[in-house]
Amino acid sequence: MSLTLCSILLILGCADRSKTSEWLEQGRQAKERATAYAKIGEPFKAIVILQNFVELTPPELIAADDARIVMQSTFELLGRLELAVNDPQSALRMSELCLNEGLRNDLFTARCWALRGMALERIGNDRLASDAYLEAQRLNLLLLEKLARHSAEKGDSL
Repeated sequence: MSLTLCSILLILGCADRSKTSEWLEQGRQAKERATAYAKIGEPFKAIVILQNFVELTPPELIAADDARIVMQSTFELLGRLELAVNDPQSALRMSELCLNEGLRNDLFTARCWALRGMALERIGNDRLASDAYLEAQRLNLLLLEKLARHSAEKGDSL
């Protein structure tokens, strides 16, 4: 491979990493700003900030699971803000977008299920809310069991 081609590939690789870092930083800043607005009683401003971020397309080279985690945590926060402004239908849509990012046995997916339960409960669908809460609880128990096993293997106590 020629030195020029290697240089071009290296530059492109750095540019892609830069785009990934930039997108991750935009997500961090959006959540930080939204949280600050929510704390001072400005939930609608917080919602707009997060909506603007979720409209951005994640960079192509970001690891799929990293993009999922960022998007799930953003949709979950957005859904909680929608509940705070008494819009459970929008919160339910956010929970659906959250879950559509991918289902894993992790905290992020558990929080999506909990958001779904809260939205459905507010809408008045207690049966489906209960199912969502149970799924969130199942995932949380799996995580707790995993932590306990890991601690036991290391000889640590919880």
